[in-house]
Amino acid sequence: LRLDGDFAPALERLGDAWFFRKDYRRALEFYRKGKGPGVAVSEPAILNRAAAHYLLGEDGETLQLSEWYLGKSKSARDAEIAWLLKAIACAALDRTREADEAFQKSTVLASLGDKHFYKYYYALFLIRQKQYPQAVEMLGQITFIAGERNPAAHFALGLLYFRNQNWAQSLLYLDRNRRFATEQPDLYYYGVARYKLGHLNEALACFELIRSRKRADEYSLSATLLASICQARLGHEEQSQSLVDEALDVWRDDVRAVYTLAVITLFHKQKKFMEKLQPWL
Repeated sequence: LRLDGDFAPALERLGDAWFFRKDYRRALEFYRKGKGPGVAVSEPAILNRAAAHYLLGEDGETLQLSEWYLGKSKSARDAEIAWLLKAIACAALDRTREADEAFQKSTVLASLGDKHFYKYYYALFLIRQKQYPQAVEMLGQITFIAGERNPAAHFALGLLYFRNQNWAQSLLYLDRNRRFATEQPDLYYYGVARYKLGHLNEALACFELIRSRKRADEYSLSATLLASICQARLGHEEQSQSLVDEALDVWRDDVRAVYTLAVITLFHKQKKFMEKLQPWL
């Protein structure tokens, strides 16, 4: 449904809810349903929509909405984030002069106070630029000062250590994030870090929780396949095979499901598993 009038604030709040659950596509669906030319109308929702496009790598939309926010806003509230988003988008679109000007304005405004959200988005920008040591330093400042009040920063820092295969440090920050956020990405990366450290039962519990939600998304497939491998390593042969069969039923054309079946086949070295693998050999 496309609603307007008194429904617009409720739709924006739903968009905000999905945004903070890290489902940016779903957030954009609700932001677009409000009254007006296909865009959220309140200042925070406009900024969140710009950020959602940024986090999805959609630079043109990020630029359009950050400029809209800066033109619409009657105050300087969160303007430093809007200028930063504009700078990032302009840089990605090779509009170097505009990017430099926007970045300078964002840093001036950000220097006026302790801006955790600004630092968070700036850290995401550093990650996108592959400046990982600087991003770790920036996120470390946020988590040290803001503590548990900023679980998103813990999640981003956990993912940086995850990227570098520092599983122990990754688990430390992903666990702090998981206390406040239990959506698919939060649980998935936490479970994988547990798995990499050999904590098979704890990892399996995370993957089973993701599966129990019965969502047809990327995390559900990966969680099902990793749960199968956990069961295999724990010696639970039948449970392992059942999970692979489930994955093949739903995601039959996905090469990862076939690959996992091959891994399980090699792990158990039994004829019945080899027979199931034959159609793809």
